[in-house]
This record gives sequence, structure tokens and C-alpha cells, in this order.
Amino acid sequence: MSWFVDQFGAAWLESPVVSLTDEFFPGAYDGTEQDIRRVVVNVCGYMDVAPEHIRVGFAAGGAGARPVITLGGSIYRNPLLLVATIARALAYERLVGEKRMTADQVDEEPADDLLTVFLGLGVITANAAPAFSHATADEAGLRATRLGRLTPPMYGYALARYAIMRGERRPRWVRSVDAGPRAYLKTSLRYLRRSS
Repeated sequence: MSWFVDQFGAAWLESPVVSLTDEFFPGAYDGTEQDIRRVVVNVCGYMDVAPEHIRVGFAAGGAGARPVITLGGSIYRNPLLLVATIARALAYERLVGEKRMTADQVDEEPADDLLTVFLGLGVITANAAPAFSHATADEAGLRATRLGRLTPPMYGYALARYAIMRGERRPRWVRSVDAGPRAYLKTSLRYLRRSS
């Protein structure tokens, strides 16, 4: 997390913590291509990625000059999984596409998952993590993109570390974190407060 400050700047610690609410994702969501593209543009804005640099594909595979977010299976029906998938793909682009890390380095450690926390989308990716670990065969697109490598305890600690870095000893956004990772987040916050 400290490396992210060096790479992306401390100003990110003042960004809002994004949750899956109308405040951050306004408008009805019906799973249409237009809805999905609107969500991609929103997430790009939260992660400081120019949306015109991203191509969204709705079938497996694809190549082109721009990074591709491929949305396979039934992921488009679940807004939580959709936003988490987009966030992870954009985090990978921020790390590998911007040549901050190599693809091999990102494969060795969950830097892309951790970056979603640092860039303010950790509540969403933490809440989606258990769903990714239970992906079914008809959602093959999920597994192909290395989603869900952090466990709820890992997300809890990462979110606690993020809160402490932001100067939040008792962050209000904890209520938006699902029960599993929230329990680890609270335990980690107590530990980090005592040890700092």
C-alpha cells in the first residue's frame, strides 16, 4: 500500500470510498450493453483511466490496440460482480499497461486486487470476493481474469490499512462492507490502532 502512494500519489487517499449505491452509480441498471458501458465509464472515472482507451468486449477473446475488458457468462446480470470485474481489469491496466509492474509480477502477488482498495473501490471488490470464489462453469469469463485472489481476511486487513493511511480510525464506510470481510476489517483496525 505504501508503494501505491509512491506510484500514484497520496492524493488518492483523499478520494471517496466508492460503494454500489446511486451516489456512485446513478440510474437504473437492466444489464443492457448501454448500461454496462455506462458502468465502465463510471469506474474509469473513479480509477483515473480514460474510457476511450478501454474496449469492452461481450464475447470471449478479442484483440486490438486498446486494453480489452471481456465480460463473459452471466456477469452482466450482477452489478456487484460487474463493477468488481471492471475495477480489477482497470487496476491491472494501471499497473501493467502503465508499465509500473510486469504481468509476471502481478501474477505472483495480488497487486491488482490491492490496487482496487487503494484507488477507492475496495469495498466493492471485497464484497464480491466470496462470489468470485464460488463461480460456476458457465461463468468461465470470471476465472479467466484471475478474479478473487484475495480472501475476505486479506481484504479486511487491506481495507483497515487503507483506513489508517487515510487517517480514519473509525471510518463510516465500514457499514458498506459485507459481514465477512467487515469482521476482519474491524479486527485489523483494532490491531493497527494499537500498534501505531
